[in-house]
Amino acid sequence: SATYGAGVVTTDGNINTVIIKGGTYTGNGYNQANIKQAITDNDIIAAQKVSLARFSVSKGKTFIGDTVLMSGNGGVNQGGAIYNSGTATFSRCAFTKNVANYGSAIYNEDTVTVSDTVFFGNTGLMGHGGAIYNERTATFTGSVFSDNKTDNAGGAIISHGTMVFSGCTFRGNTANTGGGAISNSGTATISDSLFSKNVAISDIGAHGGAIENSKTLIISGSTFSDNVTNDYGVIYSSEIAAFTDCLFIGNTAGKGGAIFSTHGTATISGCTFSNNKAKEGGALY
Repeated sequence: SATYGAGVVTTDGNINTVIIKGGTYTGNGYNQANIKQAITDNDIIAAQKVSLARFSVSKGKTFIGDTVLMSGNGGVNQGGAIYNSGTATFSRCAFTKNVANYGSAIYNEDTVTVSDTVFFGNTGLMGHGGAIYNERTATFTGSVFSDNKTDNAGGAIISHGTMVFSGCTFRGNTANTGGGAISNSGTATISDSLFSKNVAISDIGAHGGAIENSKTLIISGSTFSDNVTNDYGVIYSSEIAAFTDCLFIGNTAGKGGAIFSTHGTATISGCTFSNNKAKEGGALY
């Protein structure tokens, strides 16, 4: 085995695992601690009750832990907790109250896979992705996005790449202009997920209380409840959108209480709309 940082990080060559001792590890001031420098040839980071701060991932790394906490990081432009330009996997982690201009929890330039992880109270200062800024490929399973916020688009997530969500919950996220939970200008596929009490509101008008879509959005088996926007649609789509077996209940917008579709196509099959409210088009516009 090898040791990095006086026993903080140890590696076992036989099982190709990196084990981080309990504690808090941060970058130097506004700089990031680069995992590649600390762990060059290993792929798995297993940890319990560890707090990580401002790490840059440029080679495939897997974070597995029961209480891996990445909290309170700030003062960086991209990725308050994680900046990924390689392949990173996070399981059973928590990202809380991180701050950055773009993607306060994770800024992804390559491939990231996330499961059973919580994103809570993260803030995007420049208004792009309260928790996640995605440029390439991101997959989320069984994860929770709660009370994240941004001053512009994508209260929890902004994406220009490809995203897949399964069994996720988006609750209480806030954006000022568009996409209270998600702002998508790439391809987003969502299944068996819940969007509740997400908000997109501003004095000059906002749209997409839950989701703002300007490219391709495919949703199935998901529920949208009590989301709010003061302008266009709890789901706002200006390109291609498809909805199958979804429930829309108690959502509120200026136009299109549930869905507002413009300049593109929206396909709806087997969906239920109940008690949605708008000045024009209580359910659809």
